Amino acid sequence: MKVMNCPHCGKVLPKEFWHETDSMDRPVVKCSRCGSIRNVRDGKECIKSGVFQRYHCIDCGYRFTKH
Repeated sequence: MKVMNCPHCGKVLPKEFWHETDSMDRPVVKCSRCGSIRNVRDGKECIKSGVFQRYHCIDCGYRFTKH
């Protein structure tokens, strides 16, 4: 059985406790820096290859874009 550390409390939890979709069946966005799933939308980024959603991590304050 695979295990991983909780980014919030540091406890080791079995992989079955981690969900890759939320209650509305949307993919969960994880912070690129700390791995937290507590993120809010923070505008859009327009570059030549397209428009991408930006996110702001509530836990560490990091702003990132998911491509």
